[in-house]
Amino acid sequence: MRHTRPLLTTDAAKTIAVFIIGCRLDYCNSILYGMLQANIDKLQRMQNILAWVVVGALWTSSSLNICRGLHWLPAGHRITYKLCLTTWKTLHTSASLPV
Repeated sequence: MRHTRPLLTTDAAKTIAVFIIGCRLDYCNSILYGMLQANIDKLQRMQNILAWVVVGALWTSSSLNICRGLHWLPAGHRITYKLCLTTWKTLHTSASLPV
């Protein structure tokens, strides 16, 4: 995405980035839950790099502030949130809905 970013609008870049993050972080949340922190840190680094690319910030900028500005949860929190959301939907609907 780094190479095509100058050709995209900010909204288009955010949409593509959310799709990329969604595919990687939301895939098999039940397996990712309880994973070693070292592996979650790798997912977090991927999210941070993508956030820097989306907003066009310098690498020295705080990735935490950038992710907050994009309204992205940290990788570990996102895994927990999606797992809880799936559980809630299963308990409150007649069928499990895809997340």
